[in-house]
Order: sequence, then structure tokens, then C-alpha cells
Amino acid sequence: LRLEYELIRQGVGKKIVEQVIAAEKWPSLVEALDAKIEDLNVKLPFSRRDASRLSRSLVRLGYEEEAIREELEKLL
Repeated sequence: LRLEYELIRQGVGKKIVEQVIAAEKWPSLVEALDAKIEDLNVKLPFSRRDASRLSRSLVRLGYEEEAIREELEKLL
């Protein structure tokens, strides 16, 4: 949703944005979380500070905060 909003805000047509987003296979939240854990070199179990870093990274990628929080709580 964030990507869609930003593209439309930048002047890209809504139909084009919808087509592009629908055509892409986006990684699931779990896949993105695993990739971020590896990218940020976070070791399990991780601290609240690391959880915050991961959360901010995933929010910037456009994932919903509540869904991120739920996934992170499973790992804490």
C-alpha cells in the first residue's frame, strides 16, 4: 500500500500502478523478515533493540506494523 501511495503521489497513473503491483510476486513478511535478519546480521534470540531495527526496516519496505509486531513477537 505504501508503494502504491508513493507512486500515485509521484504522478504515476493509478491503473498502471495497480497493474504493476498485481503482476509482481512480492516476498511474504516472513521471507522479508528472514532476509532482513540475515542482512542486518542479527543473531537469535535478539534484543528489543534489534527487534526495533528490524521493524523499522520492514515498515520502510511497506509491510504493516501490526503484522510485523506479531511476527517479531514469535521470535522474541
